[in-house]
Amino acid sequence: MDKNLIVGVIPDGNRTWRATKNPSMDMVEVYKRGAKIAAQIVQHALKRGDVSRLVFFALSKQDVRHRTKNELAGIYEGTHEFISLVDSMQDASIRCYGDTNSRYRLVQLGNACRMLRLRREGACLHIDLLLNYSAEWDFAVRKLRTRSIPEIDAVIRTSGTQRLSGFLPLQSSYAELFFPSTLWPDFTTAEFDEVLTRVIHTKEDFKRRGGRGA
Repeated sequence: MDKNLIVGVIPDGNRTWRATKNPSMDMVEVYKRGAKIAAQIVQHALKRGDVSRLVFFALSKQDVRHRTKNELAGIYEGTHEFISLVDSMQDASIRCYGDTNSRYRLVQLGNACRMLRLRREGACLHIDLLLNYSAEWDFAVRKLRTRSIPEIDAVIRTSGTQRLSGFLPLQSSYAELFFPSTLWPDFTTAEFDEVLTRVIHTKEDFKRRGGRGA
């Protein structure tokens, strides 16, 4: 069994979930619910034992420019909740990538990630959190800023939206892409397993054929 699966996650659909299923819920609580879903995926990946890295696209530079203050507050609080939940998992560590020096709340989140990573250098599951990230930021220096993130096997974007929105263009160039219609606050570990079953089958097929496909 391949024990080195690397999976990217774009947790989309939080606002749609609120609008269609729970319009009275505060935006902060919506994103905290999303954080709990992300933490469940992390915990499940630890139990599976064949995932070495998860990359979550928490916040893009486009989001920072165009989301409302209320929405950004929800994302910041949800991200903080996620980091706190991962902090209770002894075998997982987090590293943040993105322009985390541009806003006070982003500085706080970046510092929280750094402290957790320092305490968990021997973790078996690495979590990369993209915060205020864009491909332009990534390629703006001579060496790729996310160069320590390996090639990704699969990218999951919930809500059915079929685009990557600048998610790690270099590392995801050979990734399998999955666009389940499920909104992120309803995403389950069973759906995550379905994706990985297909990814494992594809990787085994590539090995048999001696190539990667086109």
